[in-house]
Amino acid sequence: MTDTTDTPLTENMVETPLTDQTVGIESEITEIDAQEAPVKDIPVGDGSEGHSITEEYLSDNFLTAYFINSDRTDIEIMTTTKDKKQVITTIIPFDKNDVKYQALEKYMNLDQLHESTYQKVKQERKQFEDTVLRIAKKDGIVMDSAKIDTKFYPKVVDALFNDKENPDHLFALKLAVFELQGIKDSDKEEVKKTLRQSKNKIEVLAAVCEILA
Repeated sequence: MTDTTDTPLTENMVETPLTDQTVGIESEITEIDAQEAPVKDIPVGDGSEGHSITEEYLSDNFLTAYFINSDRTDIEIMTTTKDKKQVITTIIPFDKNDVKYQALEKYMNLDQLHESTYQKVKQERKQFEDTVLRIAKKDGIVMDSAKIDTKFYPKVVDALFNDKENPDHLFALKLAVFELQGIKDSDKEEVKKTLRQSKNKIEVLAAVCEILA
């Protein structure tokens, strides 16, 4: 395992300015005094100071982490520099024997990692949907749910049962069902956890039925 301490950042490590828009687990990290460090004066790191993902380093600099691919094999960790003025993203493999993952696990367990990924995808999905809806409204092509053509339903059935493991569809379906009031208000936390971790659309539908039954 190569230690990145005192070495230039690799292609998987990127430094970007930390602004008041940055979100993460430790909110106090994001509260930078604008008088002391105006955003426009915060330099982008040149990678001259390396950062090793260790338990000690994360204890003071960890922001958040999430899976970055649908196979859940790679994790992106967001941390700050020691002066709290920059953000570094580091990609590590999801390997329980990897020392970097073991360090991360001290601050974010696997369930929290899945939840963080879900929330990130949900936020990105919402931004995408807002953009699409804005364009659709502008072009006058928004569809009224009360006037959906019955020919639409065979397409839904086909998408659900003939393409069960499509990762993009699976993410979208999970996001949609979690917007259902019955799912939001349910206290069946174990079933909701199963729903989040569903591997295909059938498992999603089964969990939804169990919650709403």
